[in-house]
This record gives sequence, structure tokens and C-alpha cells, in this order.
Amino acid sequence: MPKSLRLSTEDSTVHARMRAVLSSIQQEFDFSTFTWPGFVDWLSQRQGKQVLLVPIPTESSSLFGGWISTAAAEFIFFDKGTLPMHQIHIQLHEIAHMLCGHSTFHADQEHMSQSQEEIMALAASAMRMRHVAESETEQEAEILTALIQSAIFSHGRQEALTRFDFQNHDEEVLVYMMELG
Repeated sequence: MPKSLRLSTEDSTVHARMRAVLSSIQQEFDFSTFTWPGFVDWLSQRQGKQVLLVPIPTESSSLFGGWISTAAAEFIFFDKGTLPMHQIHIQLHEIAHMLCGHSTFHADQEHMSQSQEEIMALAASAMRMRHVAESETEQEAEILTALIQSAIFSHGRQEALTRFDFQNHDEEVLVYMMELG
């Protein structure tokens, strides 16, 4: 194998850690029955609060997704202007951050009761928090995303990642924000 294709010791360690995370997930979630809504529901139960998928327009060519946590819900923001398959990858990448136990921006009631434009700006800030692609958290999330996709494919469930009738929580987010104030 050419040297450039070999994993460094550090990369091998990260891969091993992410394989352990996937193994833990597989003890709780059966990928042979994978559906996108089912996976998001499982994650909501695991997190103890609703996980909401929120499409937003992004003005950056390099920022595609973000995750904001509140006491009541986890908000996954993703670029609604990119291809549907990329939208799924972005959402799964943000979910991988959750599953890895990475930190994110925690918004309080005051933050989430702002206008939609202000919330979108908050989401963009959350996206930039982890923007450095070389960071270890980004590497972990991307590796776990790939491992989860492999688990889905190994069970012949790839159509669940290529069908684009997945849940979109635009309306639920707006109702949630209106209820806050």
C-alpha cells in the first residue's frame, strides 16, 4: 500500500475510538431496520429531548450544518440549498457530534425566542464553532458519519439515505419559538 494511503497512528486511534462508539450505538439501535425518521426518533429518546431538523439558507460555501442545544430540544440546522443527499450527510454529521459527546452552543429561552433571522445567525455561529476541518472533533464526527453510513449500507438500507422524504421540522421550530415568547 502506498505510504500516503496508510493511516497514521493518530488516525488509527481515532478510527478505533469511533468504531467503539459505533459498537455502542449498535447495541441500542438495529441498523437492519434503519429509516431516517426512525433513527431520529431513536436519537430523540436517547437524548431525552426532541431532535429537530431545520433547513436554513447559508451564505457560505464552506459552512453546511450546525447544532444548537436547548433544555427542550436539539436543533440540527443544515443548508437547504445543497443537494438532498448532501443534506442527509450534513444532518448525520451533526448527529455524529452528539453521539460522540462533543460540546455545542447551548441556547436558553431568550436566544430561541428571537426572530427567525436572529436564530439563523445563531445557527451560523454554532456552525463556525467547529469549522476547522482539521480539528479532532470534526475528524471524529466525519469518521463516525462514515461508519454509520457503512452500517446502514451493510444492512442493505441505503435507500433510506437516498429517499428524500425525510422529516423536516421547520413548522415545529417556529411553533416552539412562538411558544417561548
